[in-house]
Amino acid sequence: MTHFVLVDDAYGELIDVRTYCSDFCAQGDNAYAGWNGANEVEFDTTCDGCGSEVKGIDGPYPDA
Repeated sequence: MTHFVLVDDAYGELIDVRTYCSDFCAQGDNAYAGWNGANEVEFDTTCDGCGSEVKGIDGPYPDA
């Protein structure tokens, strides 16, 4: 599952969300603030750490 690193500005406002394939990759981010995994993304994307593909759910479920 996808791991996110949330980046805040000096005022505590969210300014960026970085996407990682694993907690291991996320820990390399200087804004890492602890485990934030088991998230789903809608579309396939690239890991901001290692560049591997992070699979998305690709829209609605087949039964919908």
